[in-house]
Amino acid sequence: MCGGVEYKAHNPKSGQIEHRRTYFPIPHAQLPVVGTKGAALVTWGKRKGEYPDLDIPLGGWAQLDSLEAGGWDRYKPQHVVIPVRQFMEKDRQGTSHWFLLEAAQVLRGIGIRAGGTGFVYVITVPGDKGYERMPHPLHLKRAKEWGDFSWPEKLPWLES
Repeated sequence: MCGGVEYKAHNPKSGQIEHRRTYFPIPHAQLPVVGTKGAALVTWGKRKGEYPDLDIPLGGWAQLDSLEAGGWDRYKPQHVVIPVRQFMEKDRQGTSHWFLLEAAQVLRGIGIRAGGTGFVYVITVPGDKGYERMPHPLHLKRAKEWGDFSWPEKLPWLES
């Protein structure tokens, strides 16, 4: 179900682009997101004990079939893309495996707002090869057709 990601981000102290890894269990974990208002780091879902006053789904994932059936409609989800270089899945035995995306791929996600805060959920589909569910990678060209995003001139996450 995508328990972790690796992405590139600008380090304001050094001025350099660096590789960062984040894992869903980390409190207030954030993911890089591109949506209709541009690019930003956004809180990755909701963990147990976080944001107790907000009525948003627990977890960091949205099943594609649930989205298509209207299960998320009450949250007014917006399509976003998550530009990461790789993501981590645990197989049914609990072993972590990293999956490198192709240079022109991003993950699909949805963004919701609650209590003045933005949250992102990774869209998942049924997995294969021993994985219950997995993210749904999308080619960047398809992503631009899929949503009306405000694409920054440069996406440091997609540079080598």
